[in-house]
Amino acid sequence: RSEWGRACANLAKIVVGQLEQLASRAKSGGKGCAATLATLTPSLPPSVAHESTIVDAGSLRTEGERGFLIYRGGEGTVYAINMALEDGSWKVGALAGIPLS
Repeated sequence: RSEWGRACANLAKIVVGQLEQLASRAKSGGKGCAATLATLTPSLPPSVAHESTIVDAGSLRTEGERGFLIYRGGEGTVYAINMALEDGSWKVGALAGIPLS
């Protein structure tokens, strides 16, 4: 839904920092996490965009403040994505999951 500010709020601080650093190096200069995500995200056909929002969480495996989420995407592929515990909440630690199947 292009709710980039909301997406940034769910990202781990390290990922937000990396996006902000990338934005600061762009010719247009530091527009922050939300603007950078909007720029990096291609326009997708509605059916593909909808599929990318489907996450069927299987398990969150944790050790201390680190973990990874195992989930199934809309097309049925199983993925893992890094997670980080920050201020009592689990945040997404990467921009994309790694396919496991």
